[in-house]
Amino acid sequence: MVLKSFSLSGYRGFASKQTLKFGIPSGTAGSGLTVLVGPNNAGKSAVIEALQFLQDPTSAPPLRESQRNALTSGDVRFEYNTDVGLLTLATGPGGGLVWTSLPAGFEQAFLLVLPSRRAFSPRFAVQPIDRVNYARSVTLAGNRQPNPTPFTGRLRGAHDKRKEFNAVMRRILGEAPAWHIEQQDEGQYYLKITSGATPHGSEGLGDGIVSLFMIVDALYDARPGDVVVLDEPELSLHPAVQKRLARYLVEFSANHQVIVATHSPQFVSIPALASGARLVRVALKDKSSTIFELASDTATALATLADDIHNPHTLGLRAKEAFFLEEGVILVEGQEDVMGYERIFSTFPEPIDAGFFGWGTGGAPKMPLIAQMLHELGFERVMGILDSDQAAVVRELGTRFPKYGFQMIPTKDVRDKPETRSRPARFGLLNSDLSVKPEHARVVAALYHDALDYFRAMPAD
Repeated sequence: MVLKSFSLSGYRGFASKQTLKFGIPSGTAGSGLTVLVGPNNAGKSAVIEALQFLQDPTSAPPLRESQRNALTSGDVRFEYNTDVGLLTLATGPGGGLVWTSLPAGFEQAFLLVLPSRRAFSPRFAVQPIDRVNYARSVTLAGNRQPNPTPFTGRLRGAHDKRKEFNAVMRRILGEAPAWHIEQQDEGQYYLKITSGATPHGSEGLGDGIVSLFMIVDALYDARPGDVVVLDEPELSLHPAVQKRLARYLVEFSANHQVIVATHSPQFVSIPALASGARLVRVALKDKSSTIFELASDTATALATLADDIHNPHTLGLRAKEAFFLEEGVILVEGQEDVMGYERIFSTFPEPIDAGFFGWGTGGAPKMPLIAQMLHELGFERVMGILDSDQAAVVRELGTRFPKYGFQMIPTKDVRDKPETRSRPARFGLLNSDLSVKPEHARVVAALYHDALDYFRAMPAD
């Protein structure tokens, strides 16, 4: 089953119809990934809630007054466009939600939504539950409290398939903890984890480990074609674990659809955009939740910037923070410009309500592409500062983005720089395209294996 797109209107902050297109798995890493970003209270949770309705289309969910958008007549409509047909959930004559007939070939519970509030009971009775029924029983939309009941039934299945489960856990956590299910004398069960020589019961588990168990469970037995929705997977996870999880999701999305709603720049994969991944931003415009999507051509062009060895931080972690700004972005040419203009602006008493784009755009010629990206993602308050020798770029920016503000300083750089003599050529292990030179292949291999052996010999923390 493939979820091609989704539309909603009249629900929570969405006054007008908004459509979200999803990444489609093609066998290439990143192709099935969709990353949903945006400020708080913009509408991401409403999208996740609406996707939860698709987990069990055999019954229509209740619709409370607080879920209806106050700017509409009370009509609510959801359209789920799949590869087997269109499913529609809309308000009926009585005011409640009603499903249309399901298209032939529709597969029940092909989609699993994992809410952001992840928890399970430390003491439980083992009542196995399969993936389909688990997906149906996950906290329904509108209930923002954690529902710890269904997952404990999944632990038994994971316990019986620990090899497969631990293989995914190892990829994400760095190592798979020794764990199994124990039974108390009173008859209840609990999860026991041994770290080093110290065993821990369910009560002693940190929120991050609890969250990881539920995330890994949503991934390890997913079938090709399944859709996995993760709401704020970064919660309680160390940044290094976030990074490994993000990398795993890119690989996983080669054959599965993955939809991630996040506030962490770790989960925005620029290289994946060239493979068909979707970057979507939800923001308030005219007091209504609005969906903005990065165009495919822009996404492909941005992915090429990740290979710029002269400016590797153009779309690095600091730069990706721009996707998570509420509004107000200042584009500058490079890293020194960020430091220079931050120093300049700090000398004035009133702070500017804006943030710089990462560490600079990596040169003035790249600024139109970065501006195009921000424009497509719905940013309205953007300005740029360029050197005096970039008049042509300033004119282009002014023509293409008349609502943005671009300024040109009267000097050719933000600071004085002394004249330097040309540096003589240097020869390294790699060619200019970063490929290993044949004459150094043996040295490079030895260097790699020395590093591998060293870190293998280091005791794990």
